[in-house]
Amino acid sequence: MLQRKLKICKTCQQDKFLFSRGECKECSDRSRAVAKKPLTKKKIVTLAKLKKEARYWFQRWIRFRDLNNLCCYGSNTKLIDIKTYDACHYLKFELYPEAGFDEDNVHGGTKGENIRDNTIAYRRELIKRKSEEWINILEKRYCEDRETQYKWDRLFLQSIIDKYKALCKEIESN
Repeated sequence: MLQRKLKICKTCQQDKFLFSRGECKECSDRSRAVAKKPLTKKKIVTLAKLKKEARYWFQRWIRFRDLNNLCCYGSNTKLIDIKTYDACHYLKFELYPEAGFDEDNVHGGTKGENIRDNTIAYRRELIKRKSEEWINILEKRYCEDRETQYKWDRLFLQSIIDKYKALCKEIESN
């Protein structure tokens, strides 16, 4: 019968019979279990989720910006609670995604008007507030020289989230 000598384990520093790599059975089993544990990968957030979060923070900031102003559709309704009105896009987000995060393109308006999408009244009110030349420049920027395929960029969306989240937090803390 072969006799094994007791030696000091590299891991637990106790006198035991050693196995591979100078470790006792318990330490060897433990290190194998740790090695088998799969590494958890950091999940990449989808573009759709990033876009949704960017829209949330941008529109929340628009609501704060336009608090106590009149509705952008010209209904003479004063916007007094951010929960009761929308951030309305003059050039619709779905049709003009490149204009979706332009502060000049988005204004506070009542939910009912936004659902009915009264673009003529919206345009009339913007002409009163800003001028017709201002609207023509906005339309020229996004309608005439329009890219046909708009591709979202993760860094752009993340910068929108960071910027407007910080602005909202600053307003809420005051």
